[in-house]
Amino acid sequence: QLHQVGVLPWRIGRDGERKVLLVTDRERERWIVPNGPLVKACPPLVMASRHAFKVAGIIGDMSPAPVMTHRYIKTLNDGPQLVCCVAIFGMNVRGTLTHWREKAHRKRRWFSPQAAADRLGDIALADFVRKLDAEPGF
Repeated sequence: QLHQVGVLPWRIGRDGERKVLLVTDRERERWIVPNGPLVKACPPLVMASRHAFKVAGIIGDMSPAPVMTHRYIKTLNDGPQLVCCVAIFGMNVRGTLTHWREKAHRKRRWFSPQAAADRLGDIALADFVRKLDAEPGF
């Protein structure tokens, strides 16, 4: 079993509505939240923030604890499949970079929570995102 950390990036738009940022995976076929491997020597919150910066070019205020965890099946390059457990931290995005490390490999786009949920392949994560409009303190 693999352990990862991820970030659910959000902000309140100029229209006063909550927006959720998604990025494409490296193959640009699926919309996902920024995530990456957990490194034992580094706290999960710090790793999640680093992955958000590298994968999506964003910085912001992080939730002190994961807002949710979910599992998915990850297919490795050489074929085997592993269960991957991801701890997701919330991030109130304060800044987006114009140029970031993985820009050439990914797209990033802001969506309403409903539109973001419709694009996410993971059912548990999509259900969580759908409920964001009802969570003013998130």
